Amino acid sequence: NVWTNAETRFLPRDRWDACGDAGKWEALLESLKGRECYGGLDVANTSDLTAFVLAFPWGEVRGQPSYRLKCWFFCPGDADDFQAEKLRRRLFPWAQAGYVEMTPGNAIDISRVEECITEASGRYQIRAACYDPFNCESTAQRLAEHGLNMLRFPQNMGSYNEPARAFERGVMDGRIQHANNPVLR
Repeated sequence: NVWTNAETRFLPRDRWDACGDAGKWEALLESLKGRECYGGLDVANTSDLTAFVLAFPWGEVRGQPSYRLKCWFFCPGDADDFQAEKLRRRLFPWAQAGYVEMTPGNAIDISRVEECITEASGRYQIRAACYDPFNCESTAQRLAEHGLNMLRFPQNMGSYNEPARAFERGVMDGRIQHANNPVLR
């Protein structure tokens, strides 16, 4: 992942914000229980976020599939270098608000991430979860041992081109719904 302060964004902020509705989200979470979904996992170590996101198919809009997103984010609670400390300070307000979980130590506690995913698999019908093999092979193996269908998805242009375009179309058409999680901005 590359942090930027770009003036031109991949997705126009107003279109992204139009897909969010935090007001109805708490009631919606209850309706997600037991529903089919698909996951994505990106594991970091010290100076980045680990993210686990579930996409729930939610009918169609103008003949195209729509999805609701449920997200978990993790970062180390302690910092052992400048970059990690900078990230931790930036994320601290989001952690206090419950959007990011800070795990103890100066590296992300991967066992906590695995626990969260395993708990989610008991609540939701996770059909498959894609993961970037970098930093994640052993985690994916342990999750597969718990019955999750883990699919390798390398972070490169060949893998991301079409999914990124489909996601962009979904946002532009209002077919991706989220809870206004500030981490996603």
